[in-house]
Amino acid sequence: MNIKKIVLLGGGSQAKVVSDIITKRKELEKEPLEVIGILDDDNSNRGFSNIPILGKINFIEKLACQYDDIYFIIAIANNKIREEIVKKYEKLNLKYYTAIHPSATIASNVNIGAGTVIMAGAVVGPFTQIGNHVILNTLSSVDHDNIIEDFVHICPGAKCAGCVTVKKSSFICTGSSIIPGVIIGESTIVGAGSVVIKDIKGYCTVVGVPAKVIKSHN
Repeated sequence: MNIKKIVLLGGGSQAKVVSDIITKRKELEKEPLEVIGILDDDNSNRGFSNIPILGKINFIEKLACQYDDIYFIIAIANNKIREEIVKKYEKLNLKYYTAIHPSATIASNVNIGAGTVIMAGAVVGPFTQIGNHVILNTLSSVDHDNIIEDFVHICPGAKCAGCVTVKKSSFICTGSSIIPGVIIGESTIVGAGSVVIKDIKGYCTVVGVPAKVIKSHN
């Protein structure tokens, strides 16, 4: 049996959660996986659970040349940093592992992109499209016919009702709710506990019940 060798990009708290997902998939789903190390530019991160720090992020280039069967996963919560890493090493044609916790509920007819992380208790409804390098955090809910574009982060307990679109690199904070049919524009931050009842333009921060724009990112 071929074992997938996985390297975590980032060694902070997000990496601990991703590592746990991989461990659960090994134990409960009998998936042949092995996390061989962590790459991190932050010298304060020293590894964990006997997973060593192999070097800085740019060590990707050497690893990609050494191994044909190596997979990477960007274990960093910040949308912008995930996108920057993907763009920087795009020419290497890296293989990215998609980490789905065994307790997540994924409906039929769902498309999930490369490098995405779906955490414990998350729910994804039917006919939803989830892009690349997305994070669906613990107990988040994405209902039917959603479109969740690349590099989005939906935080713990956040809820997207049916037919919601969340455009690229948006950050839906903890406990927020989006009603059916709403479009969240690119690089938008929806503040914790907010309720979005109408379309939101991109590049802004919205907060409140109902959510209103408080800051433009242009």
